Amino acid sequence: MKMKKILCGILTVLMLSSAAMAAELKDIKGHWSESYVNRMVNEGYVSGYDDGTFKPDKSISHMEAVLLASRMLGVNKSENAVTVHNAQTQYAVDLAKYSISYKKEVEYLLYLGVLDVSDLEDYIGNTVANKPLKRYEGAILITKLLGAEDEINTDPSMGLPYGDIAEIPTEARGYIMYVKEQGIMEGMGKDSSGKPKFSPNTAVTRGQMAKILSGLIDIIDLKILKGEVAVSDGTTLGYTINGVYKSVDLSEKVLIKADAEDVPASSLKVGAGVKIILLKNEPVLIEKTSDPESLVDREEKPEEEKPNNKVNTGIRGVVDTVDAETGRITINDPFDKTQVSTYRTADEVEIKKDGKYYFLTAVKKGDYVEVKNVNGRVTEIAILDKNETFSGTVQNIKNMKPQSITVATDGKTESFVIDSDVELLKNGNQAFLADVIIGDEATVEMVYGEVKTIYIIGDIDNSSVNSDYTGEITEIRFKKNETVIVMTVNGATIEYALDKKAEIHIDGVLSDEYDLRVGLQATIEILSGKIISVIIN
Repeated sequence: MKMKKILCGILTVLMLSSAAMAAELKDIKGHWSESYVNRMVNEGYVSGYDDGTFKPDKSISHMEAVLLASRMLGVNKSENAVTVHNAQTQYAVDLAKYSISYKKEVEYLLYLGVLDVSDLEDYIGNTVANKPLKRYEGAILITKLLGAEDEINTDPSMGLPYGDIAEIPTEARGYIMYVKEQGIMEGMGKDSSGKPKFSPNTAVTRGQMAKILSGLIDIIDLKILKGEVAVSDGTTLGYTINGVYKSVDLSEKVLIKADAEDVPASSLKVGAGVKIILLKNEPVLIEKTSDPESLVDREEKPEEEKPNNKVNTGIRGVVDTVDAETGRITINDPFDKTQVSTYRTADEVEIKKDGKYYFLTAVKKGDYVEVKNVNGRVTEIAILDKNETFSGTVQNIKNMKPQSITVATDGKTESFVIDSDVELLKNGNQAFLADVIIGDEATVEMVYGEVKTIYIIGDIDNSSVNSDYTGEITEIRFKKNETVIVMTVNGATIEYALDKKAEIHIDGVLSDEYDLRVGLQATIEILSGKIISVIIN
């Protein structure tokens, strides 16, 4: 019963009514936050209490902050009703154990990737949901809201001008640096020496949150678009809206959903309806809204005008059907026969095989091909060998997920992802990426464009021997459970995580990971894929 009363209080504070919006909030007149509160009220994100007050100096809780974040991203917009429903469907089980009334807002943030299921205890857990949100926690939430966790400063101790930096949790420093640099959150007062303070453990007030979120409205620049897929090659999505052609890059950060589930980019077929949610003019969610129309239906529709020279390459698959008379070619995913795409060829389509040119009649069922699209029409089809081999010298190693190596030969480099299905052998023995060192010779065998086997030849099998590298630290990423160091070594790049027991020595002094700096020359020791020692002189 007590929890219900608390949540009803939140509802009174945050839920809008036309009467509350129409009335003038009597306690913000002349308050420093007046203009910010008025904008948030006018935008429909907050309102006052029943007595006509806003209480700008009252602290805001974790739950209230999450609700406001969800509203900023469109949870209550009518055009988002289906998306919100799908979010509730996908994450109902994850929210079942939480005693809160506003589950759809939290499920929507999970659906957009703003929050992760692992974050829930920190925001809506029974012991924290109604506790005041601290300023450092606000910095973390705002960074998540902007989808900027990958942009936080990799050296959170550098550049923070605050005299109370020792009070800022180390894991929050990068987030605070980000919101400071973006002008979203500033310091509060000064210490005895005149140095500004951030006051990380001070509660965020309603007035302060109104100011922060008011400044984010234009930065977020929320857009909700609906259209039809015109081009889809797994890395780029071309779509039309009312006859106007647009395109977006499909980065690793873009979530793709269908029927309340995460799906691969390959599921976005030409002709499918999609809804795209953009923040900061970048797509964060692409949601499939309908299946591709039949060829008969599409044949009856006039061709849509699209800008010239929109080119997409790299669409690969196995030919299922080809009709030279109608110029239709159907390609399926060699690893998932249910994933089928149908294309229409241009009148002057070029067919290439082994450096020679052929007519469309040369393309046969079962051929492995790569097609080039220009404005939705296939202008080039290359008939490939389903078995490919690439040999060279290991140049770069990325030991973080997704693991990969870069192999170079004759001025050409190729990077290959090593997933659980890839067989890795070194000197004829089963091996792991931790056994590979820069300079080893590698032969990569691919089937239908996917890596199947990597053969490594090196002087030693270093699975039980340390590998030493000396070079410049070019990036440091502080993650929740690990710290990742990227280094340049003789022009090559390596990327490894610090072992939790790694020893770090700077000028002979035992130090910790937060003392490391980008640009320093370091010698690291690797054992079993982890950095066990860092020495900086």
